Amino acid sequence: MENVDEIESVLQRISEITTASPYAGEIYVVGGYLRDITLGLPPGNDLDLVIDGDAIGLAEFLYKSRTALYRPVTYPRFGTAMVQIPSQSGNSLAVELVSARSESYSSNSRKPSVTRASLLDDALRRDFTINTLMRNIHTNELLDLTNRAMNDLHEGILRTPKPPDDTFFDDPLRMLRAVRFAVRLGFRIEKETWAAIQNCSSRLTSQAISPERIREEFIKIVDMPGDKFKAGMEMLNESNLLSEFMPEILPTQGCIQGGWHTYDVWNHTLNALTLLPDDAPRSLRLAVLWHDIGKPPTRTEEDGSIRFYDHQRVGAEMAVKIMRRLRFPTQEIKETSDLIALHMRPGEYRSEWSDAAVRRFMRGVGEQREELLTLVSCDQGAMDLPTENRERISSLIARMKTLDEAMDTRTIISPLNGLEIMQLLKISEGPILKYAKEHLIDEIIEGNIALGDKENAIVKLKEWYPNYIKAGKPGNLTEETIMSKVPISLQLYSVRDDCAHDLPGVLRSVAAMGYEGVEFAGFYGHKAEDVRQILDSLNLKCSGAHISIDQFNPDVIEETIEFHKALGNKFLIVPSLPSQFTSTKEAWLEAANRMNAISDALAPHGMFTGYHNHHTEFHPLDGELPWDLFFGNTKKEVIMQFDTGNAMHGGAEAGPFLRKYPGRARTVHLKEYDGANDKALIGEGKVKWAEIFELCETVGATEWYVVEQESYAHPPMECVKTCLENLRKMGK
Repeated sequence: MENVDEIESVLQRISEITTASPYAGEIYVVGGYLRDITLGLPPGNDLDLVIDGDAIGLAEFLYKSRTALYRPVTYPRFGTAMVQIPSQSGNSLAVELVSARSESYSSNSRKPSVTRASLLDDALRRDFTINTLMRNIHTNELLDLTNRAMNDLHEGILRTPKPPDDTFFDDPLRMLRAVRFAVRLGFRIEKETWAAIQNCSSRLTSQAISPERIREEFIKIVDMPGDKFKAGMEMLNESNLLSEFMPEILPTQGCIQGGWHTYDVWNHTLNALTLLPDDAPRSLRLAVLWHDIGKPPTRTEEDGSIRFYDHQRVGAEMAVKIMRRLRFPTQEIKETSDLIALHMRPGEYRSEWSDAAVRRFMRGVGEQREELLTLVSCDQGAMDLPTENRERISSLIARMKTLDEAMDTRTIISPLNGLEIMQLLKISEGPILKYAKEHLIDEIIEGNIALGDKENAIVKLKEWYPNYIKAGKPGNLTEETIMSKVPISLQLYSVRDDCAHDLPGVLRSVAAMGYEGVEFAGFYGHKAEDVRQILDSLNLKCSGAHISIDQFNPDVIEETIEFHKALGNKFLIVPSLPSQFTSTKEAWLEAANRMNAISDALAPHGMFTGYHNHHTEFHPLDGELPWDLFFGNTKKEVIMQFDTGNAMHGGAEAGPFLRKYPGRARTVHLKEYDGANDKALIGEGKVKWAEIFELCETVGATEWYVVEQESYAHPPMECVKTCLENLRKMGK
């Protein structure tokens, strides 16, 4: 196994550099790596080492000896550190160093009390016996301190090192992990451990475990091959865990369908999961899981026939609710819910459809066409469907392939761009541009305009526009069709004085305006848990927070992570850097290394860091832009929080940078710029909004638009309300 060679090369390097040090003979590899290689499985890309001594001291030693690539990220309270060690191939491996310790928990806190302890104590605090094996990296001595690890690995048994009630009280997430290990490894959960999971399942609450941690454990089951995914869902149900974090799916059990269905909705869904291809993306996997979740609430019986009217729409809405509660990324929520909402569409196909009708269908399902057809295949494969119905889908696929050869509907663009349409119709920027472009694309699909035919496009647009105005409505397009799926939040620095006076009141007002989230720039003395409670009550999301880079220093990073976990925030953005990181090219490169290390430290917690620009990053420094020095040398996980107004102030447009660093603009600051009016609100200045929105929603992977206003012609709260209203007029 290639990974084994990589990891062993790192262990060998650490062993060699520490042989003549105080750490000789005190370092043990522990946990998942030993479990997996003992079972003949490929190990993951991380490595855990337990030290019978000072782990933080070892981390500093590895850095000073140039064995570790970056300065270690340390957690003094827990006696742990994270370092990056290069392997023999040149790749870097994340290595967690832990001082042997014991932990104790109180009933009202998720933070353990940690004390230095023996290797045996460290083994007993771990989740399952199969993860307690230790191997000395200097002598290769293998320790089975529980006297059960090796036997349980060979017998395929999952049990806890301590009494299971104690283990699951300490960390209720271990109950989900037990299901994952049992399914992934094909192990059986020992009787007392299984009984404890069933009895302790109610501990899996948002008060004890953050939604993000539950999600990350759940998706490890979702990402398994279909038969294991099915087994995982069955075990989650039988363990009572499913009712704690996904109760919406329980009514599918016993929901009889009739017709071609030989199973109730629950068992139909489980069988559909087994038909998923191994390389299916997560959004498709979740869509198969939830494609019929809307059936129980829509079930009716008429004249002996069972119907589920509009269950696909209801199911999509239910999936959105579940995914938001578990804090899934916005894009993944959109992809999953879109598939669920569309999953009945292919079944509507008939051979008498015109080519134009098929092309409209193809365009309507967009980039997820293949995923949608796979979803339909899984759905149909789990029912007793007549041959003619299955052949209908095959016929549709063949017909789409033929039409694609003549014209790929996914790449069709309007022959006229936004500026040309605005000049022709004498209109300003706004939703009508999308209506007009969609009309011209429909004309191409119908065969009335050739690709790129501007002359006939002008004729068709002039014919269409008066009817559009007369009808007073946007033709066949719905408001949902044109509204951006990227939610809009407010950077609270825009209303900082109001926040300092009454943060809860500001949040209520912002929610009433229609903002979907807020980005923080300070918390004005409020606890994270209290702010989170207010956000949840208002259905507001935390789109991020601006925090000083000092809050990632080793002595406080643990508290920073815990605070933002409680807040429900995954985007920890550095809004500016001190001069030590910005004065020279070398300083910017050091800043990039520092942010890479922070990114690595946040990754295990599902969090991300990033940097927010000012105008100075676009002024050349020794012939290079600081923005390029920084983002050209940071990992793709480091977010490029582009501020549109600040960039224009520095003489730069957003477009080239959004294209240059694709997938990195996960949150974008929407700020207006007008050199003649420093108080211009969004939509009143020179920013090319249409281009920015298009790039954010195609190459930027943008999850949040963040409104920021720093100068005011009116009271700040009034200004940010107008900014949102202007964005809505643009179709956002």
